Amino acid sequence: MTGQGDKRACKWCGGGMEGKKRNAVFCCVKCIKKSYRRDNAERLSEYQREYRRANAARKAEYQREYHQANRERIIERQREYYRDNAERIAEYQREYYRANAERLSEYQREYLNNQSAAASALYLAHTVSQFTADPPNRNGTPAQDKTP
Repeated sequence: MTGQGDKRACKWCGGGMEGKKRNAVFCCVKCIKKSYRRDNAERLSEYQREYRRANAARKAEYQREYHQANRERIIERQREYYRDNAERIAEYQREYYRANAERLSEYQREYLNNQSAAASALYLAHTVSQFTADPPNRNGTPAQDKTP
């Protein structure tokens, strides 16, 4: 508390109340807003959830435009973050893998099986197309039909 004779203190920060009305509780608008946010956190978070839900497309469009306009700055900030926090990120990844090893290995098995099946189907389609299409001539193009 500061001031000469004024023994009141701001309810939020404890600062002096010089020049404020007798019934003032906070020293500035900043302290009023911080106190309000703390006292009404639940109500404000519910309002924000509802707003995001109601304006999802608008928010997505804004984020897309922002990312396009600031792409280089965002990428540089991410690189800097990863560079500064490499050890912490690596530790987090190790912990995550230990906690979810079974689920991750199952996902990897499914992925590899799907890739293998897709490759087999592609190979088969290519092989079938070689037998059903016109055989190529010497320069690799399909033979031309010479009937009039």
